[in-house]
Amino acid sequence: MWFSNYKLIEKKKLTQDVYEMVFSDWNETTNKPGQFITFMLPKTKFGRAYSICETKWDKYIFIIKRVENWRWWSIEITDLEIAWELKAVWPSWHFILKENNKAKMFLATWVGLAPLYNQLKAIADLWLHYKTKLIFWLREKSDLFYIEKFKKLKKQIDFDYEIYFSKEEVEWYKKWHITEYLNKENINWFEEFYICGNPNMVDEVENKLTEAWVNQENIFREKY
Repeated sequence: MWFSNYKLIEKKKLTQDVYEMVFSDWNETTNKPGQFITFMLPKTKFGRAYSICETKWDKYIFIIKRVENWRWWSIEITDLEIAWELKAVWPSWHFILKENNKAKMFLATWVGLAPLYNQLKAIADLWLHYKTKLIFWLREKSDLFYIEKFKKLKKQIDFDYEIYFSKEEVEWYKKWHITEYLNKENINWFEEFYICGNPNMVDEVENKLTEAWVNQENIFREKY
């Protein structure tokens, strides 16, 4: 097991409870799109894994949802001040983008977007031209983030997105849950499916895909 030190160099709130946190690693550790880093939290000495959302040279960008009621580790990490250093296990895990030319659908809830955005960014950086689509769920419009990044991706690659809000009706957006999108007609445009987010959502989406005769080997999932 290999460790490295990551220094917090930027932190900003994207919404009322979602933070974008940027860490630097002078070792410039390599990673594959979809992997995570396990941070050793300073107070509790507890290891907590966070998926990499984006990399820029020696910078690693994460989106972290602060949950006041029970995810105490999310409070500890979002309370960190700039220049704080964390020891962390290098990028790992097998939830990575497959290197092929298959059309891909990405389905995420909240900060489950992180590894999927990393994968989409990799597709854009490599100038790959197969069809991609993101289905993204949040409770309401005030929870929405990264919309400008989605618009930028649309200009770079064959990419589209649908955003669902379950607690609010908003013009130009969808109402309810992302499973509403998973009918046979929509699924048939895609060959691979990458799912990340709430465990119940991940299981429900996988079930709907298999019921639609999607081969299990083309479904890739990550729960948080």
